[in-house]
Amino acid sequence: MSYVTTGSSNTVTSGSPLHLNIRILRDPKEAIFLMGTFTIIGLSEIATGESLRKMTCVLSGMLVDADNDSGSGKIVAFPYDDSNPGQRSITLNREDKRQYTHLDLKIEATTATMATLSTHLTLTFYDKNNTDNSGKPILNTIAFEVHKIQTPLKIVSFTASRLVLQGGDKPVTLQWKIKGDNYTYRLLKGLTVLKTGSKSDIEQEFSTIPTIGDHVFTLEVTQDGKVVTKDIKIRALGKSEISTVANPIDSEIVNFCASKDATSLFGLMFVENDNKTHIDHIGYNTEGFSSHWRRLELTTTDKDQLKPFATSPMIHLKNTGDVFGRVLFIGGSYIKPFACANTVAIVDLDKEGDKVTVISNLKWDARMGHSCTLFPHGDAVEKIWLMGGVDEYGNALNDVWVSGDGVLWENVNATGTKNTKNVPAAMPWDARCLAGITTQLDDQGNKKALWFGGGFTEIGGAETKDIWVFEKGKWTQLHSSNIAPFSINNGTYLSSGLGFIGIDARDIGATGVAIMGGYQYKNESKNGYFNKIEIQPNGSFTASNAVVSAQTDIFNTIDDAYVVTAFFKGSLWFMVYTNAGDRGIIYSPLHFWIPVVTTRTLILS
Repeated sequence: MSYVTTGSSNTVTSGSPLHLNIRILRDPKEAIFLMGTFTIIGLSEIATGESLRKMTCVLSGMLVDADNDSGSGKIVAFPYDDSNPGQRSITLNREDKRQYTHLDLKIEATTATMATLSTHLTLTFYDKNNTDNSGKPILNTIAFEVHKIQTPLKIVSFTASRLVLQGGDKPVTLQWKIKGDNYTYRLLKGLTVLKTGSKSDIEQEFSTIPTIGDHVFTLEVTQDGKVVTKDIKIRALGKSEISTVANPIDSEIVNFCASKDATSLFGLMFVENDNKTHIDHIGYNTEGFSSHWRRLELTTTDKDQLKPFATSPMIHLKNTGDVFGRVLFIGGSYIKPFACANTVAIVDLDKEGDKVTVISNLKWDARMGHSCTLFPHGDAVEKIWLMGGVDEYGNALNDVWVSGDGVLWENVNATGTKNTKNVPAAMPWDARCLAGITTQLDDQGNKKALWFGGGFTEIGGAETKDIWVFEKGKWTQLHSSNIAPFSINNGTYLSSGLGFIGIDARDIGATGVAIMGGYQYKNESKNGYFNKIEIQPNGSFTASNAVVSAQTDIFNTIDDAYVVTAFFKGSLWFMVYTNAGDRGIIYSPLHFWIPVVTTRTLILS
């Protein structure tokens, strides 16, 4: 005759409340008639300390011939024994003549603690219905297996103190946090193992000095044969540089944006046939400094619908569950005069067949030369912000519209709240077009402030050389002192590009915004340039030339120009559009600028 524990629960999660139910039945099924002492051994394997001391162990049973739950009741509770914390025993009342179809032993504690993946509790008791040949009750022993549910294996974080740096003499410290039980890890560079360890390690970091070049470090974590990995890419440079090596080989990028989650770039790709350029596909690049772009095909109908939007502001949106998400082309052209529109083309990258939907007659005035970006609004969800531009009559605008999907839009006041009036709310900054826009990030990668500045009073008009910052529901004009408003390059050379460039290592918490040249008066000799504003934690700032080791002739334009920017993988990415009159719109290759070597940039990937 034996006993079984069919119907029991036998799993615990370390660090969580402990709940075990051990059901004891005889096999073959017969009544259990308890007598003598009932003992539980091994409780210290599943709980420790105060949790073990306050653990409750209660034995109940279902009475024979009971036809409902009223036949179930408590038999006894086991007391705690200071002299033997891991064991509970109790001697049953000799006068108790009740018999049970099964027993339930419930063990509960505030916190489960198991050092191994499995253990067992030993239960011993006497059953008057189970005797030896002489009729004497025998000691019954049950070894009850308890299994620990492992914490799901996860690399919580894998970070580096620097990701773009001057190589050869600057150290980088890699740090990581891992969630899980009984894991081991390896830190690798290629096939070379740099460090190994396990969960018991207190220190989970490694320092190295990368040589000049690109380096990939891999954290590999193993638990019971399951492996998870995470990579960090570090670029060590000898100097700051501007590069176009990320352009695809088989097509041209005519428009681009960074993805909403900053893990890739999306581009509208052209190909040339019969000496004419044509929209071909949407490309995406997850590697950054590489010419390897993957393709998302467009139908002929898609291509025809996107023609008017080729140089319109491009924004990426992605919801939970999306694979690629959507790219939106918003309104009229960045740069082509009077190519105004109040429409949005939405390209659903996850859709088979025709991907493009055009939404017409939106609430805001048709415009071109406007600026768009993603920035939190209202419930802190990132939304599209559309700002300024000129209408079809050439009038500059100073309104702001926001949308979560590109279909439903609302006009906002200067505080960022919804405008309930029938006319668009005016902003504190002067109406303008061809203005630069960017978002400032904090050191965790969260969007902290929106920057907007530069531009013109109209196409070909006077410069608007101020910069405004929107933060915590308020617009503030950037001042170079407590009195004088900041003037881009002293007002002598307009910047039409703003771009976030990271966190300055010389003053942790300071951030940088690049001011990029984009316009030159005719018949005047002006050089292209990069300037940088460094924002200190106390709100003060300094402006200076940003050193680059490559020529910036791309900015030596003689006509209106617009610079499209994005911050991706620690670098400032940009394209320059130039209005060349009868020659149409000239667009540059895609460039990226790796900032000066004294800057610790923030990588969002």
